[in-house]
Amino acid sequence: MERGKIDSLEEGRQSADSPSAYRPICFLDEIGKLFERIVATRLNGHLSRVGPDLADSQFGFRRERSTVDAIIRVRSLSEQAVSQGGVALAISLDIVNAFNSLPWGAIRSALAHHQVPPYLQGVIGDYLRDRYILYMGQNGRKIRREIRSGVP
Repeated sequence: MERGKIDSLEEGRQSADSPSAYRPICFLDEIGKLFERIVATRLNGHLSRVGPDLADSQFGFRRERSTVDAIIRVRSLSEQAVSQGGVALAISLDIVNAFNSLPWGAIRSALAHHQVPPYLQGVIGDYLRDRYILYMGQNGRKIRREIRSGVP
């Protein structure tokens, strides 16, 4: 993997001098993207049949739902509340590094708990196995660091 700079350093973000302003990136080829899409489709299909299905208000990681759909829904709810003489209040919660802090062991446990078919558990487990970052240390030597959480 290479190291990539976060696209923008807007107000409230880390300065460019801070290590947390950078994150590892990985370029996945077309075959890898297709593979991920197939696995995600099968996993979502299983969860929608067996449960727990995603809530109707969940827009991320849902087929045929986008950020625009979420905005339209919030706007509709706001207009409905105001038209009935009420007030609309929105609260937003941003959990920093939510995906990058989830240990892969927890993912494996959740897959087993939700009775995901063994073949799919195996495929996802293999996908998360033997991941590492390779980088140059201060002494110019390559350093290999195993990764056990986050987005591969």
